[in-house]
Amino acid sequence: MLQTWSMPPGTRPNVTYFSTETRLTLNWFMVGAGIGFRVSGGSSGTQFGNTPLPGVQLFLVTGVMGAHFTF
Repeated sequence: MLQTWSMPPGTRPNVTYFSTETRLTLNWFMVGAGIGFRVSGGSSGTQFGNTPLPGVQLFLVTGVMGAHFTF
């Protein structure tokens, strides 16, 4: 689960995404990718149903890259 609280700047607060992510670690280097779908928040109730507000995505594609060092 991913919950936004106006971070990073420009995102709307109180939007929740359900996502899955996979990661690959080779020695000290790690990469990952995922996809998430909006499950609540970030919509305006209209006569046509709940439509996303501007700046709110229906789904996200995420990525991560990093390194791990042990001392």
